[in-house]
Amino acid sequence: MGMFGHVGRIVRNNPDEGPSRTITTHLIEQVIARGYAGTAFLFGATSIGPAFTGQPVMNQTWAWVFGLTLFSALTFSAIAGLAIRQVRLAAILVAVPYLLMVVSWPFAATDITRVQPTTPWIWGLCGLAMAAAAVGFNEWVAGIYIFVLSATWVFIRLTPAGGEVGYARAFQDAGYTFLIGTTVLTITMLLRRTATHVDHAYTAATTKYARATKEHEYEKQRNTVDALLHDSVLTTLLQASRADTPQTRRLATQMAFRSLNVIADTEDDFDRHHAPLTATEITDRFEALKTHLSIPVTLTTTGPSDHSIPFTVAEALFAAAEQALVNSAQHAGPTVTFRTITVTWTHTTVTITITDDGKGFDTTQRCDRLGVRVSIIERVETIGGHVTINSHPGHGTRTTLTWTPPTPQNPNNPTTTR
Repeated sequence: MGMFGHVGRIVRNNPDEGPSRTITTHLIEQVIARGYAGTAFLFGATSIGPAFTGQPVMNQTWAWVFGLTLFSALTFSAIAGLAIRQVRLAAILVAVPYLLMVVSWPFAATDITRVQPTTPWIWGLCGLAMAAAAVGFNEWVAGIYIFVLSATWVFIRLTPAGGEVGYARAFQDAGYTFLIGTTVLTITMLLRRTATHVDHAYTAATTKYARATKEHEYEKQRNTVDALLHDSVLTTLLQASRADTPQTRRLATQMAFRSLNVIADTEDDFDRHHAPLTATEITDRFEALKTHLSIPVTLTTTGPSDHSIPFTVAEALFAAAEQALVNSAQHAGPTVTFRTITVTWTHTTVTITITDDGKGFDTTQRCDRLGVRVSIIERVETIGGHVTINSHPGHGTRTTLTWTPPTPQNPNNPTTTR
């Protein structure tokens, strides 16, 4: 309850802040760490007495080795949780020794045939061990841990060292253990997943907003420059049409030079505001795209990290790849088992390949979908790129976008293969 109360107080005390600014992964991990630290301290302190009480009937070497290991790990967990440092490691150091103690318990008694009159003292730490597994391990490992520990307790309770309580009581205790463990794991898993989703959504929204703001500012500047350029060129044309003397012709010539300078300055301004994108920036853009579209896709990038391509080329390739990925999500069908984006670049060529194993289509038939013809093919052709679409019904689709910097001999040779 303390963990949820802490989160609730934050939201109530900051009603104007959205969840993306409060319930973050960092906050949730902090709450989990503090809650785990308090639990470790409480359970550890209350188990010291029962541990010493049950020690005489156990093998002394086993009792001291595992006892010191477990209580040292509990102390470390309390300190790590309060300091919010190495919490996962501390939790693992509790979960692993505890499981080993439970497994070896029937063989660690001084007389393994003697029925113990009381419940093993380590039973009181079972819930804490499962909480430690939920904190320290990933979801799958924690789930396996909880199942194994619960099943082991059935065996323990049937042995003399575990009280030999019979099948009904043994399964009852194991079921209780399993219920506690799955409840703790479910709560921890939901908190972490929710926080991760909020973080991703906030990052995507912030990135999108920053990009939109940047483009809006540039659009305002471009409109201003366009207006100045339009006035300058129009004035020059009017002056040239009226130039009937050497003096007016010289004036028209000077105005023409100024108009050309305005055009050159406009191009320079675009270059200054839109620097070439590096390979790392391109990779980050695709990672953000995966998060934004929420489409399961595997991204692979290869090439020299110091390579860069012009901004307009990167934007066109990125937009075409995004459209190809959206087409895959919309038209590949529900049988898709994999979807990949492979970005490969060298100092001379950039290649982006989008692949899926969906239902595919017949490329010999004319395709009138704007998503393919305009958003992919024409967009890449505009920058002098090359598009190859390989697809067959029932065999998936492979879309390859290729761009090579123009050369003096062949400045622009876009081709498309369907």
